[in-house]
Amino acid sequence: MTRAQQVDRNRAIVQDLKGGMSTTGAAVKHGLSAERIRQIARQIGVPLPRGRLTKAASAERNRAIVQDLRGGGMSIKGAATKYDLSGYWIKEIAKQNGVSLPPSPQMHAKRNRAIARDVRGGMRCIEVATKYGLTQPSIWRIAQAEGVDMSGRRGSRGHRERPRERDRERNRQIVQDLKAGMSRKETATKYGLSRNRIGEIARHGKATS
Repeated sequence: MTRAQQVDRNRAIVQDLKGGMSTTGAAVKHGLSAERIRQIARQIGVPLPRGRLTKAASAERNRAIVQDLRGGGMSIKGAATKYDLSGYWIKEIAKQNGVSLPPSPQMHAKRNRAIARDVRGGMRCIEVATKYGLTQPSIWRIAQAEGVDMSGRRGSRGHRERPRERDRERNRQIVQDLKAGMSRKETATKYGLSRNRIGEIARHGKATS
């Protein structure tokens, strides 16, 4: 943008602000961050208006945010800075518009610790994978990274087929839970199995959910 174009743009921004447009509204309209709009206003001595966006301006802003997140690859923090919003609201706008956001490192760490607890507790990798929507190799790598001893498990060197006593005990407990009134969905979540698998165990144990 040339110097003359910047002057024209800033003049238009000033007119919008004097006309009552909010900082965020001007940012969306002119493709700048809210902070940059404030800088321009301070340089020219324009008092910044206060108040909420109109419904139309809010919708326009949200569309711009979605475009930045989805098409431009902008981060939550970057969008929050550009549009003068909190990270929470950027995430809410993204969620409302069906934009998938990558989990934060903190969420990954929390999930990985939970996976390690399940594996240490005796849950099979295939069951943990079903519970968390991951592949078995991913579960294996995460468990090892979290310090879980994976020796003796299926796929490790020198592994022997694990006795089925633990599975039979688990299945007996599942049948008891179903007979006690627990739904198949709740039981599947509790044991990290699919509802189809719970149904198979229920039929085998002659239980009803």
